[in-house]
Amino acid sequence: MTHQPYSAMWRVPLQAGCRLEGGGSAAAGALCNLSLGGAYVAVNPVPRVGENVLLSFALPGKAGPIAVEAVVCWDNSGRQAPGLPSGCGLEFLAPAWADRSRIEAAVRASTGSDWQIAEAGSTLQD
Repeated sequence: MTHQPYSAMWRVPLQAGCRLEGGGSAAAGALCNLSLGGAYVAVNPVPRVGENVLLSFALPGKAGPIAVEAVVCWDNSGRQAPGLPSGCGLEFLAPAWADRSRIEAAVRASTGSDWQIAEAGSTLQD
């Protein structure tokens, strides 16, 4: 079992290439898991906690890339979490509604369950 910082969101494994831009640089990385609230990205060098980045990736089997602004909320460059490569946890910052819906559909499909996401007293259907 992989131990990562607590998140109220379902995380699903997802392996896909991605691009991380921030701090005047860009790096190719690998998406390792995804939730409606963020993602874990294997990338080197790991951006510093608190840095705003732009994460770009495509969902497997879906057309068109997703680009979402995020903040680095966890540095795993020392591989504190067994089972995860060196990288960082990202928290999404207000993704576009269309991208949020696509991410939700991917997470829902991966869990194989019919769940709702409660956020600040509402659901995505509100």
